[in-house]
Amino acid sequence: MTTIARTIVVAVIAMLSLPSLAYAQAQITIQLGISDAQAKRILRASGHSELKIVKRSLSKLHVEACRDGRRVHVRLDQKGRVIESNEIGTCRRTVSIDQARGILRDRGYRRINIKPQRGAYVAVACRDGQRHRVSVSNYGEFTKQRDMGACRSALSPSDVTALLLERGFDRIDFTDDQLPRYVATACIGERREELVLNRRGKIRDRLQIGKCDPPITTDQIPAILAKLGFDRIQVTDDRLPRYRAEACRGTNRIELALNKFGAVIDQYTFDRCPPPITLAQLTDALTRQGFKPVFVEPDAGDTFNVNVCRDGNRIMASVSKYGDVLDQRDKGACSLPSLPAIAEGFRHRGLSATKFYVEGCRDGYRVRATINPFGEPAAREQLGPC
Repeated sequence: MTTIARTIVVAVIAMLSLPSLAYAQAQITIQLGISDAQAKRILRASGHSELKIVKRSLSKLHVEACRDGRRVHVRLDQKGRVIESNEIGTCRRTVSIDQARGILRDRGYRRINIKPQRGAYVAVACRDGQRHRVSVSNYGEFTKQRDMGACRSALSPSDVTALLLERGFDRIDFTDDQLPRYVATACIGERREELVLNRRGKIRDRLQIGKCDPPITTDQIPAILAKLGFDRIQVTDDRLPRYRAEACRGTNRIELALNKFGAVIDQYTFDRCPPPITLAQLTDALTRQGFKPVFVEPDAGDTFNVNVCRDGNRIMASVSKYGDVLDQRDKGACSLPSLPAIAEGFRHRGLSATKFYVEGCRDGYRVRATINPFGEPAAREQLGPC
């Protein structure tokens, strides 16, 4: 065996040049342990809703949520087990879009065209011959009204949409919205139909032109949003009458509402999404969070393999390029053998004349230093640019 073949290289990533360190220190937090999304899935499965992460410590996650009409503060350990749950108040039940439409009908509104908007509902509807823009909160409260003029005998496209919704149609799209007649396509059940309507919203002709897709399952939501250009997708509410998800598009963190057919019916930006991180930034972030030692190496598919210790425990994890923990495994007690012990271990495997190296970047160049069994540098060579 040649000397090179007998050489064992221990690659230690030395962070000697961190051009984006200031940003990394301010922005990156690596959530080893249960992630926010995993915690929310566990709590939703046990009947909790309206979840809000309020605090994260090294060993626990604190969440506020609703269950059985009560607002509770829940603490979970790193494995997602509920270790404490305390009642902190009451929860108000939210209303669906159909319930909000019913509230407006009870108040005397007709020709109601309603849609979700930023966690509430906004409708255009008629009452006493006048058209109004009205708002209903997520809890069914009538919040405000703005006059928009007279309601005329000829119906507008929004009036016709409201009538068709009341008749059981959905996914309504006007192909001709100019009087003297309207033409629209709409779904009823699994039938997609073309409808011809008069100025008063009465269907004069209808023809089946295809089939409509059935309602989606929550497992389909990530793929649907990915096709729309979103990434880092988390489903935050998997119960109808509408689904909710959080996702990133560029540097914007967006909350989205989807109907039962997978169409995005509302969205708004509420936070920023961090850009991709470098190996150096990830290593620095883990070090600042109390992990020691920290070994990080790139893997295929824009991920990093992480091998760290904290509080005497060793953790191996796969981390995405955005800092999300994709997979984590507890590896038991953390023990760090000395260099002589490592060399002795390889000697028992038939290798002799072992050498140890440290590689890192300094002033834009990659440097390899040979170290002796006592950890002291014995020789150094420049390998090329970093």
